Amino acid sequence: MTDLPQRAAGSAGEALAGLDRLATLPVAEHVAVFEEIHAGLEHLLSTADDTIEDTVEDTAAVAADLPGADDRWDGA
Repeated sequence: MTDLPQRAAGSAGEALAGLDRLATLPVAEHVAVFEEIHAGLEHLLSTADDTIEDTVEDTAAVAADLPGADDRWDGA
């Protein structure tokens, strides 16, 4: 088990969950599902930099509060 936080929404797993629907759909409807999944993954990739920046800022804030934290910590 990992100690990393799990995201309730906006995860790649959530975007790929649509693949589960393929088994119950006619093949002619698969393209629409693939397009929906593709759009969801594109959105995740387009917002990845913002998520990383937020994580770095959060980590810097936590590190600054640790006993003996280096005052020079800038999150970089």
